[in-house]
Order: sequence, then structure tokens, then C-alpha cells
Amino acid sequence: MKRTVPYLVIVFIGMMIAGSITRADASYLTGVEAARLLESGQSLKNATVNGDIILKGRTFSKPFLIEKSTILGHLVLGGDTVSDKVVFNQKPALVETTIEGRSIFRHAIFSKGAVFQRVAFERNADFRDTRFSGRTEFNISSFSSLTQFNNAEFENVVFRGNRFTDNVMFLDSHFRGRACFFQSEFQGFVLLHRTRFDHVLDLSGATFNQRVVFRGAEFLYIRLKDVSANKDLVELTWKQVKGRVVDEAISTSEDRQLYAGREVPFESIRYTSRWEGVKEQYLFLSSIFKERGQYDDADEAYYAYKITERQLMRSQMERTASWFVDVLCGYGVKPWNTMRFGLFLVFFFALFYYPKNAISSSYPEHRERNTFYQKSSSALYYSVITFTTVGTGDYYPNGIARLVSMVEGFLGYAVMALFLVTLSMQLLR
Repeated sequence: MKRTVPYLVIVFIGMMIAGSITRADASYLTGVEAARLLESGQSLKNATVNGDIILKGRTFSKPFLIEKSTILGHLVLGGDTVSDKVVFNQKPALVETTIEGRSIFRHAIFSKGAVFQRVAFERNADFRDTRFSGRTEFNISSFSSLTQFNNAEFENVVFRGNRFTDNVMFLDSHFRGRACFFQSEFQGFVLLHRTRFDHVLDLSGATFNQRVVFRGAEFLYIRLKDVSANKDLVELTWKQVKGRVVDEAISTSEDRQLYAGREVPFESIRYTSRWEGVKEQYLFLSSIFKERGQYDDADEAYYAYKITERQLMRSQMERTASWFVDVLCGYGVKPWNTMRFGLFLVFFFALFYYPKNAISSSYPEHRERNTFYQKSSSALYYSVITFTTVGTGDYYPNGIARLVSMVEGFLGYAVMALFLVTLSMQLLR
């Protein structure tokens, strides 16, 4: 019995040592050892891995965790072929970890999303052809080299406070839910060619130091609040964002039904505080388009800014005055509004000259104004020459029509001057 007790103590100590190694709390491991521990369902904590962790063609049904560790080699959890894919049935997490080699997740499937918290990707991060289901988070992480998400699929993804030192590519990617890039910094190019966003693309507080390419991208909604960017390097068109700018993420079923897939009905957002930021985003878009020489797009964005501003006015008098400026000249960016308004005035004042005795002609052959054609044609003719201040003298007003002619002449002079000014602004720029 006395001999058995020391023996049991030794066995117990050995089991404790083995358990500590199995939990990967050791400070130094080879890549093969770390791969075996992760494959067995154990977490990797406070470890330094000297070598590559290669796990291709695996399925992880248990939690996958790498925390407060440094990987001196590559982290390979996928490959160039579909047979190399890694499937995570539980949400994996990489927390406060540095990966000094390449990070390869190509063709990986994250069935319940993933968490990348304070991860330093020192070399290329390859997430091409990756599928993220559930909620995925990249929080306060750094990407020091090329990062690729080409042809990736996301359900809901949040990039919060990340720093991308090199180029980021999302070519042909598909975001089925929200795509949020809160306060992330992009120092290289951001390529979003043919990327599709089925819900909100939220770039609030993001910083772009190089070119941002949205060519061929499709949005359901987009939020650009407090975005910092070199405006002449943002490749975007008004057609892509028309009616899709929001001030905050739309979440309710009523919102989705109201705004899905069509231009925002401005009359329905009056007095809604969450839409206050929409007008500022339209102004930001207008400045982007102007810097890039997309003047038609700049006008449309500025017009949307003024329309939104009008609909958010609480005073009926202010809204009416703003509406009149819109009808008159489209807030200075739609000269053809002025032309239409002028034509309206011509026909309107012609009604005052329609009565037989309203106007008279200096020429005998034009004095007969008995038929509908004679009265309407002469009234329209006199209205046109009065509005344009031509004044040929073949017709002159009688009675109250004299006062009407004075008013029309003054308005005609002002409207034509306004038309020429707005048209010149369009042509000379």
C-alpha cells in the first residue's frame, strides 16, 4: 500500500503535465504539434508556433480557438482546390494572435460565422471562394499585405476598426446581409468590382486613402456617413446609389417593404430624424462626382440633397418656398425646369388675351377675332412676344390686359435670364 501511493502521485502529475500540453498552454510548439492539437479539438493559447500550421480538407465539429499566440509560419486552412476546403461547424475564433506568414482560408466554409479579434495578418490573407454563414466579425485587426475576398459569400459581416495597409479585393463577392465597415482604414486600393450587396453597405467612419472602385457593384442600401476619402479617387455613379442612401441600417420589415429595390419616397420620410443624415450624404456624393468630372451625377446628387432637405422642413411656408425654387429652376441644376415654367407662363397669360376685346391689332387684316382659332392664335402670339419682350407692335392690349402685359413682360425677362444662367452653368463647366 505504501508503494502504491507514490506511484499514483507520479501518474497523477504525469497526467497533469500531459493535460497542460494538450491544452496548448505551452509557450513553444512546432507547426505539426499545433496542427495536431487544433485537429483534436483543443484550443491554442499563449503559444509560439515555429512552423506552418497546415490543415487541409478537414471538418471541425468542435470549437476552434487560437488565442494570444504567435504563428511564425503560415496558417493554412484551405487550398486552391475544393477538396482542400476546411469546414467549421462551430464558430471559430482567432483572438489577439499574430500570423507572420500567409493566412490561407481559400474555399473554407464557416457554417456559423467566425470571429477575428485583434489579429495581425503580417502577410497575404487569402479568403477567396470562402463561405461565411451567420455573423462574421473582423474587429480591430490589421492586414499588412494583400487581402483577397474574391468570390466570397457573406451572410452578415462586420469589419470594425480594422486597418488595411495594402490593397483589398472583393471582386465578384456577394453580401447577403449587412456589410459594415465601421471606422476601418484602407491605405491601399479597395476593389469592389461586380460585388453585390443584398442589404446595407455601411461605410460609416471609414477612411480611404487610395482608389475605391465600385464599378459594376450593386447596392440595395448604402450608408456613407462621416466617410473620409480622396474624392477624385472614388469610382461610383449616381445610377448605382440613386434612392439607396440611408442614414442608418434599415431593420424592420416595414422599412424593407417600403424601400426595397426602388427610389426612396421622400414624402414618406418627413420629420423622421434618422433620415437627417441622408441629405449630408447626398452632398458628399455631389462633391465626389464634381471632383471626378461627373457633372450630371453631381447635379442629380445635389438635387436629391435639396429635395431631402425640403421634405425634412417642419414649416409649410419653407417647404412651399423650396418647392417653388424647384419648379422654377430645379435648385439651379435643371435649366429645363425653367423652360417648362416659362412655357406654362406663356399659355397661362394667353388666357387673359383670349377675350375678343383684350387685345387689338394695328393691321386691318388682323382685327377680326371672331372664331376660336383667331382668338386663340392671336392670344398665344401676343403672349409669346410679350413674354420674350420682342414687342413687334402689331398687337396692343386694352383695359386690364395692359397691366397683365406688364406683369408678363417682367416675368418673361426674369425667367429667360434665369434660364440662360442655369444653362450656361451646365455648358461652361
